[in-house]
Amino acid sequence: MTVKITKLFHQPHSSSTGLVNNASVSIDTPVYISDRTAYRNTYYLRFKFDEYADDIRIKTGTSKLSGRFDSYSVHLSQNNESFQNQSWVSEEDDTLVKVRLTHPWRLTKVKTYDARGVDILRLDGEALSSEPTVKANANTTIGVEFIGQDFALRKLPVYPYSELTTDSQVQTLVQKGAQADKGYKPMAMTMAPEAGETIESIESMLEEDFAVEDLGVESIPAHGIKWLQLKSYPTGPRITIGAVNQSVDEDTTFTNLWNEPGEHINTPVQLQANSAESIISQIQTSLSRYIEQAKESGESLGSEIFVPITIESDTPAKFKFTQFEINYSLLKKQWDHWNQEELEAGKQTISFTGNGMETHSLALNLPLTAQVEKAVVHVGTDVSESSGFSASSLDTNLNQAKGIQLPQGAKVAKLLDLPQPRQANKVAIAVMLLTDAMNLKVQLLEDVNGKPQGAVLAEADILLEQVFGRQWVFVSLNQSVLLDSKVYWLSLSCMEGDALWLANDGNGKAILETNGRANAITGITLLSQLGLSLPTNELRRPDNLSLQLDTDLAPILGEEVDITSQFSGDLPNSIALLSGESGSVTLYSPEFEYS
Repeated sequence: MTVKITKLFHQPHSSSTGLVNNASVSIDTPVYISDRTAYRNTYYLRFKFDEYADDIRIKTGTSKLSGRFDSYSVHLSQNNESFQNQSWVSEEDDTLVKVRLTHPWRLTKVKTYDARGVDILRLDGEALSSEPTVKANANTTIGVEFIGQDFALRKLPVYPYSELTTDSQVQTLVQKGAQADKGYKPMAMTMAPEAGETIESIESMLEEDFAVEDLGVESIPAHGIKWLQLKSYPTGPRITIGAVNQSVDEDTTFTNLWNEPGEHINTPVQLQANSAESIISQIQTSLSRYIEQAKESGESLGSEIFVPITIESDTPAKFKFTQFEINYSLLKKQWDHWNQEELEAGKQTISFTGNGMETHSLALNLPLTAQVEKAVVHVGTDVSESSGFSASSLDTNLNQAKGIQLPQGAKVAKLLDLPQPRQANKVAIAVMLLTDAMNLKVQLLEDVNGKPQGAVLAEADILLEQVFGRQWVFVSLNQSVLLDSKVYWLSLSCMEGDALWLANDGNGKAILETNGRANAITGITLLSQLGLSLPTNELRRPDNLSLQLDTDLAPILGEEVDITSQFSGDLPNSIALLSGESGSVTLYSPEFEYS
């Protein structure tokens, strides 16, 4: 049964609240990144783990991840310090309000205590623009776009309403303005008040006939502004990942999983399926790398592994997961009987003598309660039985080949990582003579801690005279050697003369030794090939190779043996490879997915 994650948690090791599917959250917690302010919500993905597992495998085919960033609105009052560098500053008989914000916002509405409109003016430091940028009616959405970080608001000197001819009309309009919070919208005016009606008479009437308590507040500021409605759009929306199993602090470094640069006025900003695949893949890579490094260092991983995930924007924004489901299983990908060398190589050579039925046990420990979803054993293909060299793999066009120069006394060794067992008694090497005569020695050596310092398994001398140009040189070794599927070294030493060992661009590994100093060489592949000249069928994989789980036998016909059906009930007590014939087979890392 696949394990499901349907929530991002607020804490690493807590079953407390978190972000779930279709829940909208505000991304409005400020953080400081490289001398700038951004907004971030931090969550944690939590994966279960156990002592038997070697990795976690996320099911990309069934996991779902999509979401969207939307605009963010806030009502900002004088004493609300969020998003403000300082509280509102009142000036000029307290009728002018200066507002300084942490970053530019769109001002969409001004809410006032009365029905009077406002002028909106730009601020440059302390300098105030002489003319308003926008004139806005009170308690209505501003009709034009105004974006500002530092600006000022001044209430208009008269009420912007139709004919004020009597005290009763003034009272009615003031009262309606006071009731605007209750859903009443006063009618906008097209005419100025009648002669004789002044702002002073209106304010006097407000003080005499409409007590402050009637407006539901303790005091009314002279500027009459209750709150501002600000709006921001997602800017640089992104989802990031932190270090696995590391709690987030001010020094945490995050890596982008997904981001969309710039301000996005056309919201929502969608996190699409193709981006979700990339996010899941990067989470998988981070998990696998962490688990591998922890196991190499002997670190205990415990019963849970968490991954910090952040949802961010350079300006406040809203976010909502429209789909969120991470499906995964635990993965066992090593045989418990492998030694350190086999663990590092990810493979093991198993040989059968042919003297009766032989059994090689494959140690695999899983939790007793494990529900196995997939069980696959990988084995090597048949060993090639052809004689000599593979002509198709010998690069006949050596004109463009590079080379490592071998002056007299120099030695270069090429790493050989054999994917399967093989036998060899010949070597082909691509060289170019730089002198009239050349005496080279070629050797096959065992690996010791990544260096060509092991025992010499076979060797041969190469003597060439008066042969110039680039060419393949073929030489028989002094003895035939059976090589397992592991790392060896092929070395070439210059005993006399001067030559090049030719190479192409590639990802091979070599070590050059000159004058007692060894230097690693990368980025090229030295041209060589091992050859075998033996009677047919002398080396092969046994024909009757089988896999046994408890008492059931399954013939191994290919490279991959799916035994998932064998785990439908109780876990098998034993797994073994069996054969009654001679031969060798390479056993690779298995795949046991379970929950």
